[in-house]
Amino acid sequence: MSKCQRGINVPYGPGQDLGRLDAVSKLSLMKDEALRFLEQKNKSVSLKIQKDSTKRIELIARQLVASLFYFQVTTIDSLDDENYCHGLIRSGLIDPSLADIPSL
Repeated sequence: MSKCQRGINVPYGPGQDLGRLDAVSKLSLMKDEALRFLEQKNKSVSLKIQKDSTKRIELIARQLVASLFYFQVTTIDSLDDENYCHGLIRSGLIDPSLADIPSL
């Protein structure tokens, strides 16, 4: 699984122009267009492209959440030729002593 994602650009449909970076008057129109795209309600971009982008955004979101946690091994036990790993799920965001979640 890749740890790096290229940004997702909201495509504009036929005949639509992106405003220049300093075109403040077009910001609300671009925002509305982006929101319709993210809600899969954009009439000027194919629904397939909108659905594919939604899947990519959901994948990026799951990867970001997963990257916030790590597993710290405390013990490894052997029983009947099987190894069992015990440990803690920790968060990389807060003080590790506050983030202990017992493993199941």
